[in-house]
Amino acid sequence: MINFKKTLLIYSLIIAFMSAASAQTMQEAVQQTINENPEIQSARSDRSAVTYEIDQARSGYMPRVDFEAGAIHESERDDSYAMLRLRYNLFNGGKDLARRQETSEQINQAKEIRDNTFRQVTEGMRISWTAYQTIKRQLVFFKKHRDASILSNAAYQKQFNIGQRTLLDLLDSANEMFSSKSAYTNAKYDTLYAQYRILATKGG
Repeated sequence: MINFKKTLLIYSLIIAFMSAASAQTMQEAVQQTINENPEIQSARSDRSAVTYEIDQARSGYMPRVDFEAGAIHESERDDSYAMLRLRYNLFNGGKDLARRQETSEQINQAKEIRDNTFRQVTEGMRISWTAYQTIKRQLVFFKKHRDASILSNAAYQKQFNIGQRTLLDLLDSANEMFSSKSAYTNAKYDTLYAQYRILATKGG
């Protein structure tokens, strides 16, 4: 079970690191988030759709030009005609104006949603990136502490065997080694979690 957990941890760290480390700086990570996050993409699409709607609403005010052609057959003469007919919808019972006002409100709402989404997601990435960089630095410290405690415990064991250390000294050393190993393991999981937070914020 222990070996399986270690294998799973190593595999997860490799996968997460390959994805999360594609960005070398916070700015790169934020830009990737802007380009890839599905919430931002959805908000952009919604605003584009509303913009299309307001363009459609405005088209109700635009003149329409139709080309018409035909022929008239009467008993005494036959005539043909061709004309351009200009139609301008000056007033449509207030429907065009109401539609335009409604779509204007919708585009303002869509813009607000897009801007809020953008702020929340990019700020989330900045927080996640800072947390990841912090725990990476801590991981280096915890690894050095673990390695030093292992060497120290081995030295205490040898000194205990030749009577230079007491059993209490040896137990204290073993406890320190155990604590440092636990701290290092927890830091590795914290690093993995921080990487997953980056991926989640990016939408990966």
